[in-house]
Amino acid sequence: MAHLGTESLKLLLVLVHHAPWGGKGNPFRLALGRLGDAEGGDGAAASAAEMGAAAGEGRGGPRVPFRGLFEAVCQHMDTELATLLLYSLLHGSRMFADFVTRSGEVAGLMTPLLHSLYAIASKSTSQLYLLLIILLMLTQNQALTRALHA
Repeated sequence: MAHLGTESLKLLLVLVHHAPWGGKGNPFRLALGRLGDAEGGDGAAASAAEMGAAAGEGRGGPRVPFRGLFEAVCQHMDTELATLLLYSLLHGSRMFADFVTRSGEVAGLMTPLLHSLYAIASKSTSQLYLLLIILLMLTQNQALTRALHA
């Protein structure tokens, strides 16, 4: 990852996880919750976008190409920053979590995730903890679990 990209990701993660004083909501975390797919794609994505819009997600929020974001996170899964970004996206954006679990490229995520868990000696305890939480979050989806066992 380029230096500017790394520093930008650090800034994004700080802004998303910052808890403001005075009971105010974090606008960056709220924007992450409304994150939408810029590519849209198939009917399943459209119905998920409609469900998300009904719940206040995806409407008026930033739009990014989920496929490109997914591929970038998978390429850099061995870094702690990418692991934290993936956790933040899965936890904070229901539309992104739906995209990941519906994606036909689940092996593209599971393989680097499991490889990172296997290479435990080179990971910090916080990254190992995040990897385990991500694995738990993904395996709670019954459709994804069935697809992995098929």
